[in-house]
Amino acid sequence: MSDTNRVALRVIEESTYGTTPTSPALKAVPYKAASDLGFSPETVVSDLIRSDRQVSDLILVGGSTAGGFESELAYGIHDDLLEGVMYSTWVSNAAADVVATDISIDADSINTVAEDFTTLGVVKGDFIRVSGFSASALNGVYRINGTVTTTEIPVERAAAAATETAGSSVTIEVGDTLVNGVTQKSYTLERSFLDQSSVLYEYLRGMVPGTFSLTASSKSIVETSFGFTGSTQEYSEARVAGATDTSAGSFNVINASSNVGRLAEGGSAIAGTNFVTEATIEIENNLRERNAVGHLGATSIGAGEFAVTGSMNTYFDNKTMAEKVVNNSETSFSMAFTDGSGNTIIFDLPRVKFSEGSPEVSGKNEDVMLNLSYQAILDEELGYTMKITRISA
Repeated sequence: MSDTNRVALRVIEESTYGTTPTSPALKAVPYKAASDLGFSPETVVSDLIRSDRQVSDLILVGGSTAGGFESELAYGIHDDLLEGVMYSTWVSNAAADVVATDISIDADSINTVAEDFTTLGVVKGDFIRVSGFSASALNGVYRINGTVTTTEIPVERAAAAATETAGSSVTIEVGDTLVNGVTQKSYTLERSFLDQSSVLYEYLRGMVPGTFSLTASSKSIVETSFGFTGSTQEYSEARVAGATDTSAGSFNVINASSNVGRLAEGGSAIAGTNFVTEATIEIENNLRERNAVGHLGATSIGAGEFAVTGSMNTYFDNKTMAEKVVNNSETSFSMAFTDGSGNTIIFDLPRVKFSEGSPEVSGKNEDVMLNLSYQAILDEELGYTMKITRISA
């Protein structure tokens, strides 16, 4: 017998599809459920006719190695797998923070007199994190919506947002970015059943991340999931030669109440009392197995469109968002989370259209809700559909 609390999940990127690297340093994967990971056989019953009316055989003719795991959002713990989902690689920004007492904020920009904002290396569509303003509401995450000059960073702000003149010591920080691309990555997943008399290791190889989901619901932990399509599966009582373990590191699980730093639609915080009860992001890479004679598992994995959809469930307060459904209006959507240690992760969809949503009157003694579904599409100017930004504490 084996207990679920004694099952470890680890991962390493492959350099050759379907092959575990030599002497792999396998990184621990924090997860809460992985019930469908494994091999699903495809069998055919023999059609041979027997005079005693019995079945001659059940033949294994193929199979699929696939599945995924559910987890919780935390800074840094799944950064390598996010690269796989996004078909891209993190781009680091090593620029030094700008810290000065001459930084101010007006209706639509952050300004300075003597500093040089171009040293931050950020452009339109990037995010910055600001701290130090005496008005705490002015501190947080800002999306850049114009050309950065030596003395000005244009940022998205609500029309009536507060301002502050220079005087306080203000810090502006930048982070690393990950945008959707076209470079496929595959991984070996190791699942270890540690409480068996002889530790059993399960290896799933050629695992390409096909799906990712993020759900932020009121009064809840922010939940995530990853789904894979792969090649082969193996059980072994001997671990891969030279394998070592790498920790996932220390982390704080993020919740959707106190850790939300920004929830914005159309460039500013959700307006009025259209408070969001749940928001989701769903990535689908539209993977397909390439099967061939002489191979039990997939020889490779093909990829289709990078599709990002999701939902926003809100209280219905005014017509602003409902009209965008009717008029097929473009907007944008972003979610930023900051954990208890001060690490920030931002999911940004710069160009979005709502595919459905109308006020729902469910019955008496209830709130009228506006449950919106959206489709993210390519931002021609920025060149991507989705960007993830991480800014460390």
